[in-house]
Amino acid sequence: MSCFTISSVQPIYPREARLAHIEGVVKLALLIADDGSIADLQAISGDPLLLDSAIKAVRQWRFSITRVVGHTVETEAPRSFTFRLEDPPKPAYLHLINGKVIRAEEVREFADGIEYTVGRRTHHISANSVADINACARVSVILRREGDCIPSGGASFSVRAIPFTIVAVPDRW
Repeated sequence: MSCFTISSVQPIYPREARLAHIEGVVKLALLIADDGSIADLQAISGDPLLLDSAIKAVRQWRFSITRVVGHTVETEAPRSFTFRLEDPPKPAYLHLINGKVIRAEEVREFADGIEYTVGRRTHHISANSVADINACARVSVILRREGDCIPSGGASFSVRAIPFTIVAVPDRW
């Protein structure tokens, strides 16, 4: 039996984790039911803030199962997610919670909001209105025929985000 991811949701780098400059690898163990849903999901390792984001995303995944012998069985599938902070992309795409996407030349994220530049104008927006900031515009994939599959791309994924701009970093000890 082989399986392909046909519906996946990318984890969002949590604001709290970015503010605390938390990076790292999250490891999960999935049990895929014969109908393609997630039958069970176990956290193996990772920071709790990052684990929560990965688990919320993976619970929404669906798989297409190809049966080689015709038996219906559940399949185990380990997955890992690397959360890494990096310099803001140029251009950056702000994915708003209302579904809109803003293309900005520059983005700076602060604890109390987000500042972005379009053209020569600087705009300010509430951090609560932004779901994600990354270097990709949203893309929809439409399957051409029933039964078409999209390969999962392997068992390891990267989740990148820009770090917060912090005026004063509190002592963590």
